[in-house]
Formats: sequence, structure tokens, C-alpha cells
Amino acid sequence: MTFFAQELHASRCVGILLAHQADDRAENLVLRLARGCGAEGLSSFGWGGGLPGSPELRIWRPLLDETHAAQVAWLRARRQSWVEDVSNADLSIPRNAIRRVLVPLLPHFTSGANAAADLLAEESACLNRLAQAAVFAGSEQTLELRPGTDPVLIRRALRAWLPTTLTRQQTEALLALQLGSVTQVTGGLTVKRIGESAWARL
Repeated sequence: MTFFAQELHASRCVGILLAHQADDRAENLVLRLARGCGAEGLSSFGWGGGLPGSPELRIWRPLLDETHAAQVAWLRARRQSWVEDVSNADLSIPRNAIRRVLVPLLPHFTSGANAAADLLAEESACLNRLAQAAVFAGSEQTLELRPGTDPVLIRRALRAWLPTTLTRQQTEALLALQLGSVTQVTGGLTVKRIGESAWARL
């Protein structure tokens, strides 16, 4: 995303339009399911948001209501050509296998997967609000949660607190840390357990 941020700043643009469509989002959900993602990951990508690493810049996806087939039909009706990525025929690429093998077996796959992603996004946003409400005290260096906070919300709070993407294993390691113990996470960050429901960045 650094390249996009540099180009947007150089062009004095505030954001970028991406061509992701409904099939892309459905395929992404399945790929994330195979990786063991929870609701946050399975909500896939949405209509827009901040550019990762550059929140002052925006991303918009105006075609999420459209399928690839609908777009191709629209172009054909107007006798317009389009560029098809030659790698789309390679079934060794998981997203292509989903598109060419799974989708024909499940006619409502794309619409159903997108509906599920929308529901998961709503539920994920709700859990994020509950996790934020569970924070007793927080700063860039420390995080303290209210006693008795559910582990689901603790995981959410930890992921929101740290300025890096945590793997499931790293999140569980933070949750399992003994008082006074430390562990390293992505980005070279070291985290210490400083209380029953408190952690600190070192």
C-alpha cells in the first residue's frame, strides 16, 4: 500500500477507486475461512475505508454489488472489449479454483457469501464497540481491561491496541502470558503482561 500512498500524495488525490466486485469478495471470504479467520477476517473487505498505513487517504469499491458476469454482459451489450487476466485460467491458484469449480456447484454462492460477509461485518463492528467499552485505561504504551472481560473481547482489544497485524498464535500468546512475562509479536514489538488484565509495550 506504500506505493499507492506515494502516488496519491504525488497526484494530490484523496483516495483510490478499486475494481473489486461481488465475486472477488465471495472468493476472499472462502480463502480467509481456509486460513482459520474469525468474524473480523471473514467479513472480508467492504465498500471503503482508510488506506492501510495512511488513514488520511481513502479506498472506495463501487462495484461490490456487481458480479463479473454482469459486468461482462454490460460490456458485450455495448460491444466493448475488456482485458482478462491470463492467470484466471490457472486452477492451481486457489481463487481460480473457487471461481471455476465451487461456484458452478453452488448457484447462489456469490450472493450468499456476500450476505454472510455483510452480517459478519456488522457483528464484528459490534464486538469492536464492546471491546472498546471494556478498556479501563489505555495509551500507546499500555492497555488495561476491566476485570472479568470475556477472552473474545480481550483478543479484539489487543489487536486494536497494537500497531501491527497479529496472527492467531500471537494473539493467543498474549492472552496466555504469565504476569511479568514478555513475548514478541510482528514488527519486532515486545509486549509484557503487567497485570491480570493489563499489557505494556516495551
